[in-house]
Amino acid sequence: MVDLYHSSSSVKELSSEYGVLEVTIYKWVKDFIPIVSEKEVLSLKELAEIHQTLLNTSSHGGSD
Repeated sequence: MVDLYHSSSSVKELSSEYGVLEVTIYKWVKDFIPIVSEKEVLSLKELAEIHQTLLNTSSHGGSD
């Protein structure tokens, strides 16, 4: 769906064609915008998951 959006399909068209709420499509697009670094490409969603993992690790004192 995100690829279709990036290939010039409008959110309104995608929503109508696939029966998905426009707000859901906008969220998917936001979550999967690539974030590029020198070493890799991540989506915002992947970056948030890494951040949460780091927070969980630090809240446990870093040891098990």
